Amino acid sequence: MINNKKGIEKIMTIWWFFIWVMIIVGVVVDVAMFSNRNIDYRPIDAITLADKMTLCINQNNIDLFQDKTKIDIINDCSFYKDTFENGEHAIRITVGQDKNIEISKGSVDMFKQCEMKAESKSGAKQYPECFSEETLIKNAGVEYTVKIEASSNLQGKRVLSLDVHIK
Repeated sequence: MINNKKGIEKIMTIWWFFIWVMIIVGVVVDVAMFSNRNIDYRPIDAITLADKMTLCINQNNIDLFQDKTKIDIINDCSFYKDTFENGEHAIRITVGQDKNIEISKGSVDMFKQCEMKAESKSGAKQYPECFSEETLIKNAGVEYTVKIEASSNLQGKRVLSLDVHIK
């Protein structure tokens, strides 16, 4: 009965075009929303670095009392070689209450910056985040306190639309 169906196809084409435009606009808006904010990875990164170092010392039985030049934290704890070389991470291990043994990797200036940040009233957001924890180790039947301090200045890229602050 209806031999000429081109009119109906033209109406459907307009609706399909409208649907595709709406999908494309939705994708563009979503991408714009999710790519215009920063995430601050520094607090979590410092905590993770300190925890990994604590686990490494306890599980691998690293002898912190041997000569400092013989201790290879990077290989013993399976860190990437450039972890402490690019200035974004630092770690300091202090053994004993009298702090007679200290092992550090990375830019130790970051710990001074963390102290300045803690003393600052404005917050000094450009300074790195630091985290420290203490653990006990045994050496020759004597328990020693090991203080592990980790610092991170790894700035996140623009990825989320929400302000994420981790305290």
